Amino acid sequence: MIFNSADIKQYTDNAPEHYLGHSVVVGGVDDSDVQAMRKFLMRETAKNIGFAWLLADSSTESWGECERCVIHSGKVGRPKTIVKGNKVGRHIHLFTIATDKDTDLGIVLEDIKKFISKRRNKKPTIKQSKSKPVDSMNYVQYMTRQADHLYSDNRFDWGYFDEWIYDDKI
Repeated sequence: MIFNSADIKQYTDNAPEHYLGHSVVVGGVDDSDVQAMRKFLMRETAKNIGFAWLLADSSTESWGECERCVIHSGKVGRPKTIVKGNKVGRHIHLFTIATDKDTDLGIVLEDIKKFISKRRNKKPTIKQSKSKPVDSMNYVQYMTRQADHLYSDNRFDWGYFDEWIYDDKI
């Protein structure tokens, strides 16, 4: 499917302004870091209900040749999902979005950066986090395509971002 610029403009205009979010990428993590980040985000969500987050645990490079595959083994239960692509060091993508126009994400991001710097003091393998504002229309799909595991607080409907606007495979 090919989109022209008018389609993209119409789709983007339908999204409220506050759907622009921030991404934080942290490399060199392990299972305990991911669990600690999830617990920290749950505590932050309880304190400040005006934002939502999506956390992706990944070990795949998404640009170009990344593909999610479902393996059906014939057994009862949920089929296994694997991600095929160029393997890189394990890292997490954190996407935060304001669900209320009055919420200031800057305060939340400062708390997240403080938490990551405390973890870095304990574990020198954790790399410096990179934070930047991103367009949620493309970044959520970028995260979901390369994620081995996705975590969320389940208070926000991420289904709005299911449509592909930009395909980086082309």
